[in-house]
Amino acid sequence: MRDVLVEHGLIGLDSVLSNLNGLWSYATTEWLRLTLPNPDDQTRTRWPIHPLWGYISSIDWETNRSPLSRSFKATQIPDDKRILTLGASSMAAYMAKYGITDFDEGLDRYILALHQHFYTCGEFIGLSAEDFILEKVRLRGREYNTILNVNEAEQKRLEVDKAAKDCRKESDGE
Repeated sequence: MRDVLVEHGLIGLDSVLSNLNGLWSYATTEWLRLTLPNPDDQTRTRWPIHPLWGYISSIDWETNRSPLSRSFKATQIPDDKRILTLGASSMAAYMAKYGITDFDEGLDRYILALHQHFYTCGEFIGLSAEDFILEKVRLRGREYNTILNVNEAEQKRLEVDKAAKDCRKESDGE
């Protein structure tokens, strides 16, 4: 898998050995995960990480390098006109459904309904409305290559560390 090493800027053996923590984090959070299936949610990316995986992925290889980052060009980004046209169409459909003809009232009610939708969707999977939409932002940012993997990797590392800590507490009877 030399291509993966090159993508992360790891050319020689010395750079690989000095980045074992970053490689392990990549391998156990981005490349492969062990999850607990949720029959109520068909989206596997939202399934919780298995407690054993929390332990495995939190192994410290005692290297001081920071998380690995990849460099990609931003591609597949939709045009602002396309995004805003979809938003305008959505708002117009909402206003028409409820017979709203005042723009300001329509905008206020649409935003309120949108927030309620985020809240309901987030609640279904155990997230706040804000966390629900931020998860969508992270996924789109990854799809468009506009959000650096460093931040995402750091976020995943924190989540894994928390899962491992919670698992340790549970097994210690705390």
